[in-house]
Amino acid sequence: MSTKSSRRISLSAIGLTLVGIGLCATGFAGNYGLRPADDEATWWGIVAGIGFATTFIGVMKIWLDLSIAAMANDPGGANKRERLQAQRAWQLWTFPLIAVVLLAIAVDPLLAFLSTGTNGLKLSDVSRIAMPVLYAWIVPMIVMGWDAYSKQNRRFLDDELSQSLRARAVTTGFVVLMIGVTAAFGLGLLKPELGVAAMLFALTLGGVTTGIRFAWLYREAGRDA
Repeated sequence: MSTKSSRRISLSAIGLTLVGIGLCATGFAGNYGLRPADDEATWWGIVAGIGFATTFIGVMKIWLDLSIAAMANDPGGANKRERLQAQRAWQLWTFPLIAVVLLAIAVDPLLAFLSTGTNGLKLSDVSRIAMPVLYAWIVPMIVMGWDAYSKQNRRFLDDELSQSLRARAVTTGFVVLMIGVTAAFGLGLLKPELGVAAMLFALTLGGVTTGIRFAWLYREAGRDA
C-alpha cells in the first residue's frame, strides 16, 4: 500500500467524521430552546441524527483504514492471510448492519417524497434516501474483491476458499434481489409509489444478504477447520 493512497483514504474518513460532528453540533444548537413538538425542533433533531450516523460511519472507517493498513505493512505469510480474511469478514458483518440502520433512517424522507414529490425535498433528505443504496453497492464490492484493500491484498484475499464462498454468497444475494425487485414490480403495478419504496428495500436487502452470507460461510468454514 502506498503512503499516498493510505493517506487519501484516511483523510476521507477523517473528513466524514468531521462533517458528522459538525451536523451533530448544528442539530443540537438549532434545537436549543425549542419544544419537542415543534416542527422546527423535529427538523433539527433529524440533522443531529444524520450527524450521529455520519460520525459513526467515519469513525468506523478510520478504524478500518488504520487496522487494515497495519496488516498490509506486516510481513506476508499464512498469519497475515488469516488476519486479512478475518478483517474482511468483520467488515461484512458490520457494513450490512450500518446499511440496515441507514435504511431505517431513510424511511421518513422516502415517505415524505412519495406523498409530496420533490416539493420541499431538501438535500439532507436526498442524502438519507441515497445512503442505503450506497451501502447496498459497497457490501457486494467487498465480497467481489473490487474495493481498494482487496485489490492491494489480492494474493491474500482471493484464494480458493474465498472464491467458493463468494460464489455462494453472490448467488444468495442475487436470489434475494430478484425476489425483492419482483415484489417491487408487482407493487408498482398497483401503486407506483409503493414500487419505488419497495425498490429501496430490495436493493438494500440484496446487498446486505450478500455480505452477511459471505461472513456466515467464512465463520462456518473456520469452525470446520
